[in-house]
Amino acid sequence: MVIKLSGGKNFRDVGGLKTADGRSVRKGLFIRGGHLSKLTDEDVEILNRINPKTIIDLRTVEESEEKPDRAVPGSEHVKKPLFSAETAGLSRGKGASLETIIRNCKGKAEYMDAIPDLANVYPLIAETDEPVEASAEVMRIVMNNAIEGRATIYHCTAGKDRTGVVTLLILTLLGVPYKTIVRDYLLTNRYVQGEANKVYIWLLAKSRSFKVSGRLRDCIVARRRYLDSFVEAITKKYGSVESFITDGLGIEADLVERFREASLV
Repeated sequence: MVIKLSGGKNFRDVGGLKTADGRSVRKGLFIRGGHLSKLTDEDVEILNRINPKTIIDLRTVEESEEKPDRAVPGSEHVKKPLFSAETAGLSRGKGASLETIIRNCKGKAEYMDAIPDLANVYPLIAETDEPVEASAEVMRIVMNNAIEGRATIYHCTAGKDRTGVVTLLILTLLGVPYKTIVRDYLLTNRYVQGEANKVYIWLLAKSRSFKVSGRLRDCIVARRRYLDSFVEAITKKYGSVESFITDGLGIEADLVERFREASLV
């Protein structure tokens, strides 16, 4: 269910999605979205009615400092970066945004080195200690909140990549088929396609390279291959997404069972 906010993009409740055994994810527990730095007073009131116990910021330290979340009264705001800018290959210096890096690039080689292929970034969440530890903490917060019947809002910058991975973990644990998870993930393109096209035209004029501008556009939109790359990395190392959650993240079987009981109808 889409949550319309004047100052927030790509917000939706993933409740209502069907599981493989015919049940549904309970509504009002898992809210995904983009950053909260531009929320209006009316937006805050809308989110306040959802009554989230926790708002989890998955962005890097640099991103959070550049665009701090606006507070939602009654909710605890926690920062759990899924990785640092350096780990993701998104920074060539402390505090440097991708836009800043691109503006300083000269030549096709520099552009291509600066702009990451997200199919190489997503697997880092499963293969690197820092994001694995953060993912475990995020999942425990989300799961315990659901058991209490309380909502969690979790977000990154655009509500696509890091938010998409957390959503995959939540929905897989609840038994939602992968094709349904992918369909939800790709809904992001409804909200970012316009921005992606503008960026493509801007960088094409600057770089005079279709390959360079296409690489940047691909950083903004959702591609199934990105999510596939994460699942493939997990499967290679742990055997399945479920095993990653229990073995890699250390989530106990009894917590999983109580989470499912509280989150499915």
